[in-house]
Amino acid sequence: MKKIKLFGRKATTQGMPAKELTSNKQVADSYVERFIKPKKLRNRQCVYISNDIHVVIARLVRALANAGNEVTLGGYIDTILEEHLQLHKEEINEIYRQRPNDLL
Repeated sequence: MKKIKLFGRKATTQGMPAKELTSNKQVADSYVERFIKPKKLRNRQCVYISNDIHVVIARLVRALANAGNEVTLGGYIDTILEEHLQLHKEEINEIYRQRPNDLL
């Protein structure tokens, strides 16, 4: 299996207060606070992701759960996608507005 570099980029503070994160512990704590939270998914949908990504996310979620965090694979993915959509809302809306056909 090929190794995927997911978190190799410099830490970002998008969507966070302007204070600078100075240590790895602060970065990790900030990440856990933003993305690792209990989430009940009531109306679930099935989607497909690559096996490589699934393995990485499953390992992370297992490690977080073993550390006492209440998190599920689906809840984690849902939270990540929710933030992505919020952070890129303007770009997504612009792409949608440029399309000649209505969504419905």
